[in-house]
Amino acid sequence: MKILSKNNIDVLLERVETSNPENVQILEKKLTTLRLGVIGEKRLAKVFEHYQFPFSNQVLHGVSLEAGGKFQTDCLILTSNVIFLLESKNIGGKLSFEKNPERLVSEKDNGLFAVYESPEVQVERNMIQLKWWLEKRGLQIPVVGAFVFTSAVHPTIVKGPERIQALFPKSIFVHINRQWDYYREKTNHLSSTELKKLSELIRAESVKKRFMQYPLKKSLHLENLNIKKGVRCKNCGQVGMKWHHGNWICISCNHKDRDAHIAAIQEWFLFYKETITNRECQEYLLINDRHLTKRLLKHENILEFGNTKGAYYKWNW
Repeated sequence: MKILSKNNIDVLLERVETSNPENVQILEKKLTTLRLGVIGEKRLAKVFEHYQFPFSNQVLHGVSLEAGGKFQTDCLILTSNVIFLLESKNIGGKLSFEKNPERLVSEKDNGLFAVYESPEVQVERNMIQLKWWLEKRGLQIPVVGAFVFTSAVHPTIVKGPERIQALFPKSIFVHINRQWDYYREKTNHLSSTELKKLSELIRAESVKKRFMQYPLKKSLHLENLNIKKGVRCKNCGQVGMKWHHGNWICISCNHKDRDAHIAAIQEWFLFYKETITNRECQEYLLINDRHLTKRLLKHENILEFGNTKGAYYKWNW
């Protein structure tokens, strides 16, 4: 299941209680921003499928580390004498990098404006924290940062950045080669073995420190939103299917689906909570049978923890 496809954003919006339309609009905006970020990261990763650098390197995507606080970066390129840090920015329109306070303002084709954190500040913050992380491990390696505009249509830069290099995807290869030529005579070299060990260490630490974006209610600070209870029909979208003789049956279109509860349970983990108990699952699926619920929770992606009375379940992301 592709979590952040447009279809799944629509599904989550269908599940949100609509008593406050303004809250629904906030959720829609945040989900769309999150989805665009994922698309941009994938476009950035795809760039490296088309190029090979003429020097030893390790390319790492979606890195999460901790140094003076947790931080994430979209891409690290480790080399023997310099580390490149890249952030994806899937932002279009006419862009202006404003100062005092620093921010990025985008004017869309429809004349509306959107305001974002300054990519310069984000990259500089991540560079500082990465340097701290390296220094704690006795490594003095230069870090060169840049951000990459990954939108399908390149933005128009009205007022550009001053401190951090901005790139389009096709200019990454030239930028990295140019910087590597500059640093290769100025810094100490890591051996191939040391470079590999550093890569393995970052991968291992990244798994430990990875940022869990689910449940979205928590990560997007949407405490006031509640989701509708019940199993959703994939055929018509109606929430509230009934379990009858081994099948979920839609009360609106009469569609039958034996496994419809799996998507519903995943939507709980996506949006609402990191865990679910048998009782919570009964209330959520609108059934009153703990034995049936226990059977429904048997799935390859649903992990069980604890003893019989205190058992709870998590989704295996």
